[in-house]
Amino acid sequence: MTSRIALIAVLLPTYLVRFELFGIPSTLLEVLIYLTVVVGVWQFAHDRAVRSRLWSRRVWLWPAGLILLGAAAGIVIADDSRTALGLWKGFIVDPILVYLLLLAFVRTVLDLRTILWGLLAGGLVVALWALVESITPGASRTIGPYDLDPDASPNYLAFALAPLVPLTSWLVKSQIANRKSQIISHIGSWIVPGLLLAAIAVSGSRAGLVAAVGGGILALVLGAEWFWRLKGAKTVLVVGLLLAAIGSWWVVKPDFSLSDDGSRTVTSTNVRWQLWAVTGELVRLNPVLGTGLGGFQTAFGELTADRVNFPEFITPRARTPHNLVVGVWVELGLVGLLGLIGSLVLAGKRLFALLRQGSGGPAAAALIGAWFVLLTHGLVDQPIWKNDGMVVFWILVASAAVLAGPRGGAR
Repeated sequence: MTSRIALIAVLLPTYLVRFELFGIPSTLLEVLIYLTVVVGVWQFAHDRAVRSRLWSRRVWLWPAGLILLGAAAGIVIADDSRTALGLWKGFIVDPILVYLLLLAFVRTVLDLRTILWGLLAGGLVVALWALVESITPGASRTIGPYDLDPDASPNYLAFALAPLVPLTSWLVKSQIANRKSQIISHIGSWIVPGLLLAAIAVSGSRAGLVAAVGGGILALVLGAEWFWRLKGAKTVLVVGLLLAAIGSWWVVKPDFSLSDDGSRTVTSTNVRWQLWAVTGELVRLNPVLGTGLGGFQTAFGELTADRVNFPEFITPRARTPHNLVVGVWVELGLVGLLGLIGSLVLAGKRLFALLRQGSGGPAAAALIGAWFVLLTHGLVDQPIWKNDGMVVFWILVASAAVLAGPRGGAR
C-alpha cells in the first residue's frame, strides 16, 4: 500500500487532467485516489493490524472531522450548489481519503520517506518542466504544467514546490549508506533544492521564494546538533522568527503611490490589501458559517458593487481572500477553521516535542520547515486551497503522526 500512496504523491499534478465520469466532473488524480481507497478498504476489512493502527491514531481524526463538517455547512448555505459540491469533492473529501490511507497504512518512518520521496519526485518533474519552459522564446512568468488549467496563475507553481524545499535535505541525506554515497548525497542536498528554488524564481512568486528559502534555512538549523548545544537556543529561535516576520513585511507592504490616477491600485500587493479589507467585512458579517463553499467571490462582488474600481479591477481577481486562515474561515466557517487550527496544533506539538527530546532530529525539523513555508506563504495567499495542495497538507499532518510514534500513532 505504501507504494500506491507514493504513486498518488508522484502524480498529484494529474488533477489537471479533467473529464466526466458517468456525467460527473472528475480528474485522473481522483480516479487514482478512489482505486487506491478500494484496495485500502479491502485490506482494512481483512487485516486487524491496519484497523488497530488507525484506531491508535484516532486522536488525529477530529480535525478532519471538523473540516468535513464545516464543508457540509458550506454546501448548505452556498448559492451555487454545483460549484460547492465540486469543491467539497476535490478539495475536502479526496484529500481526506488520502489522509485516512496514510494513518491506516504508513507504519514506519521508512514508509513515510518513501511517500515523501514520491512527493519530491513529482515536484522535481514539475520544476524541470517549468525551467525548460522558462528558456523558450517569449517566456515571462513560468507556469509549468499548470498551463493546462485555464484559471491557473504562476503562483500555482510556487504553491506546489515551496513546501518541498525544507524536506530535501533530510530525504537526500537519509539515503547515506557509505562514504561514496555520502558525497553524492551532499551534492544532491544542494542540487535538488536549487532546482526547486530556481523554478519558484522563474514563476515570479516573491512570497513563495521567501517562504521556501526561510523554511529551508529553518529546517537546516533545527536539524543541526550544534544549534541545540547553543546556550539560549530557544531564545535565538524566537528572535530569528520575529526578525523573519518583520522582514516579510517588506514583501507584502503596499505602495499606493504606484497607481494610474491616484486611486487605482496596480500592484498585486496593493490588490491584496484591498482584498483583506473587504474580507474583514465579510467575516464580520458572516462570522460563524462564512460565505459558503465557493461563495467568496460572489459575496465579495455583491459587497463592493458600488465601490470605485472594485467591479472593474479588483473583484475579477478576488477568487480567494489571499490569506490561508481567513480563506478557510470564509469557505468552511468557524468549524472548519477550528479543524485547520487543530491539525496545526496537533502536528506542531508533536514535532516540537520530538525536537526537545532529541529523538526527531532532521525529520521533525524538515516537517517544521515545510509547515513554516505553508504558514508564511499563507500570509499572502492560499497555498493549500487546491486539489493537490490539500493532499500535501494532509500528508504533512499524517507525517507528524508517524514520527510521533506509538502515542501519536503506531509505528
